[in-house]
Amino acid sequence: MRQVIFLVLMLALGYLLRQLLFPKRRASRPIDTRASQGVIEEMVQDPFCHTYLPPSQAIRQSIRSREYFFCSPGCLEKFLARHS
Repeated sequence: MRQVIFLVLMLALGYLLRQLLFPKRRASRPIDTRASQGVIEEMVQDPFCHTYLPPSQAIRQSIRSREYFFCSPGCLEKFLARHS
């Protein structure tokens, strides 16, 4: 019986030491309240740099009756320069 108690205590001590010495690292991200409310946006791709982003954060531009989404004003300018 002593051996079982000793084994349980050693396992608990090992677990606690591992948690203290090697904590799990979590990436800090801003909390999106829309995702917690069940609203999820489909990602769109920037046609110039091929970055994916939600449409609500993108710069929208209609070019020749087609709507494009850009991640930054720089990508929009480069795209317009290339396709003009």
